[in-house]
Amino acid sequence: MKEIEAPATLCEEQIRLAKAYVTERHQTGISVADFCSKQGISSATWYGDQYMKNPVFVSFLTALGGSIVSESEWETHEVIKRKVRSMAESAKGGVREIELYLKLFEHVVEADRQKNMKELGIIPAHEDQQQKTIEEKKAYLLKRLTTK
Repeated sequence: MKEIEAPATLCEEQIRLAKAYVTERHQTGISVADFCSKQGISSATWYGDQYMKNPVFVSFLTALGGSIVSESEWETHEVIKRKVRSMAESAKGGVREIELYLKLFEHVVEADRQKNMKELGIIPAHEDQQQKTIEEKKAYLLKRLTTK
């Protein structure tokens, strides 16, 4: 797992749980219920304001998930993307295989989504604190628009 800088607004417990969840989810496919039970928190707490309803926590969790994507997973993901695109253009397609892939490699799909958002200049919530003012954000977006 690449080191992702934790947002200053998250407490140590949130950071610890985010790292533990991403690691266990990737290594074992653990369910949220089992993870919560193992960590001694309720599912209601996990889905509450401190965790999954907190956009900075969710963004950090997503970034952590993207940090564990291997090169071979990226390559496979690109192949699947091309296949899905070609299937969408043809009359026949393997929906079950696509659904299975999306389920098994949701972290790769989400990492790809985050990469595409960054290319569009959309900054994840956990990184947004790095840009301090509206003027800096405006200058960044204008720069992106003028360089294309």
